[in-house]
Amino acid sequence: MRTVKKSVGLDISSRSIEVLELTLEKGQMKLSALSRVVLGKGVIEQGRIKDFPTLAQAVKEVMAAATPQAITSDRIVFAYPEAQIYTQMISLDSSKKHLSESIKEKVLSVLPISESDLLYNYRLLASNNTSKRQKVLLLATSRVTVTEWQQFFSRLNLQVIGFTNESVAAYFGLFDRYLKSSKCIVDFGARNVTISFFNSSGLVYAFNYYLGGDYLSKEIARANNINIQEAERLKINIGANTNPKTKAILDRYFKAFGNELKINLEKYQKNINDLPDEIILLGGGSKIKAVEDFIGRAGIGIPIRMGEFSLFGHKGQGFIPAAGLARLGFNSRYNKDKFLVFDKEIELSQDLLWHYFFRALKIFNKKIFNIKLIIALGLIFGSMIIAGVYILVNTRGNNVPELKNKYSFSYTLPLSIPITLIQSESNGVASGRIIKATVKEASDLGTAISLARVKAKALLRSEEILWPKPLTDFSSNQIFPLSVPFLAYSDKEVRAKLSEAISDTLKGSDFLIDEISFLKLSQAGGENDYLLEAKVGLYSNITPNILEEENKNLPEKNKDPMLRINDIGQTLNIYSGPGVDYVVVGQVQPGGYYELLKLGQDWHEIQFNKVSNGWVYANFTTIIKE
Repeated sequence: MRTVKKSVGLDISSRSIEVLELTLEKGQMKLSALSRVVLGKGVIEQGRIKDFPTLAQAVKEVMAAATPQAITSDRIVFAYPEAQIYTQMISLDSSKKHLSESIKEKVLSVLPISESDLLYNYRLLASNNTSKRQKVLLLATSRVTVTEWQQFFSRLNLQVIGFTNESVAAYFGLFDRYLKSSKCIVDFGARNVTISFFNSSGLVYAFNYYLGGDYLSKEIARANNINIQEAERLKINIGANTNPKTKAILDRYFKAFGNELKINLEKYQKNINDLPDEIILLGGGSKIKAVEDFIGRAGIGIPIRMGEFSLFGHKGQGFIPAAGLARLGFNSRYNKDKFLVFDKEIELSQDLLWHYFFRALKIFNKKIFNIKLIIALGLIFGSMIIAGVYILVNTRGNNVPELKNKYSFSYTLPLSIPITLIQSESNGVASGRIIKATVKEASDLGTAISLARVKAKALLRSEEILWPKPLTDFSSNQIFPLSVPFLAYSDKEVRAKLSEAISDTLKGSDFLIDEISFLKLSQAGGENDYLLEAKVGLYSNITPNILEEENKNLPEKNKDPMLRINDIGQTLNIYSGPGVDYVVVGQVQPGGYYELLKLGQDWHEIQFNKVSNGWVYANFTTIIKE
């Protein structure tokens, strides 16, 4: 009897669901079924499920409506939403004996996920043997979001035999293996654009540009006084050749995007000592007429082409990630090191469970049932018992997450930490240093500062953080070469000083830190002294006097709304006006709160330091009215 294996790839984005089934018979892959349905707005936002019933019904429909026959398999390979995966390349001192510990500390300092919610993994990247720095690729995500998707599929009686991310899925929809030459894949989504770099080792670096197709459609609709549906058709089908307003919008958008792409190409070349031999465009934005020319105008100098899925008898731009997922699902030859296994133990009690969970998935995928599956399941439940014992024994200090109901009050405490450039033994003062990065030439000031920031970050020492805004305010007619100073400071020191300040404020009472948002950096006193302002969310059993005094006038003080920067995984650009064609004047950190000066439809004006105003994209903010 002939053995026919099947593998199903399920690609769920914020606007559509695509499913594709492959069969494997006598070593030959064949396309057996595929289907696509459109999702309405509000079902999925930033990779999170917002409308469970609608999404569940859509998944059932897309499987049943597949052609030439319905897909009935209950085993799938799934692309975890890119918006919920934080990818970062870091550089550490390779001479340290405990590199894994350094990586763990770096993960906690650079990623906007709380320690109790963090799942992560890393891979050491090839580097120059003469260098004392080790390049590391970090991948991290939220435990809550992973659990959310697991529960969703469980309720549909679908078994996920493997997770990967959308970038890896897209790569294997285009190629059957990692190629020797580097590739850059640009995937235009509704909310953001993902830029991913691959070489023979796999995924090396990824970056999200947080202005996607929705933003572009809104700008075209406003300029032409039409609705969003008409703007979509104008953007894709008519393009810039017959509509001057649309051409101007596309020119501005792709100029800003091209600059970001160039910055990340430079970072890739600097860290990996290589450049992609081509840039491959995917997603809705790749269908815009002459999109290659628009991006090429940025002077990138690398061939650009649209990605096409031309395997298994099907040809077109759709179903590329779904095809890659289905291909990865067959056997270990394809899925080895391609699935996301977030198995690094931030806390033994939490991540050991996930370690064995994903190992159990792999065992099941290889069809090693019976005793090995029983052992794997036993390890899962055994780790749960270990987790309970570990929590009971170890959750006694301020630095270990505890049950929040232990505390009577929760509030946000404003604090400031002095940072000095001079070596100091003063209590409550953290150390810092200035890093100057020189940019020889750039098209505008915003691009120059972005390039300088990339160069400055490459010079960071272990455990250092770079404040994203330059210490000098530059004029728009600045002369090149431009030397841009940034402040680098010890993240570990600052967080320790914050804990000390909280303890002093609460008079030694026990407390639990929920989150820390760093808001502003300003010069204080002498030229070597700076002040880092932060807001710390915490739990405690007492209300400090400072809060009692502020609470007396709370209605008057907080009468005006504030703007919170959502946790988008990286800093958010601030522009001099309401649009990406304006100059970038600074950046704000996720989780920060800022005074809202002007409320717009797509852009809001905020005061981001004591003397400067700027505009941020509304989709990545939340209005707070207290």
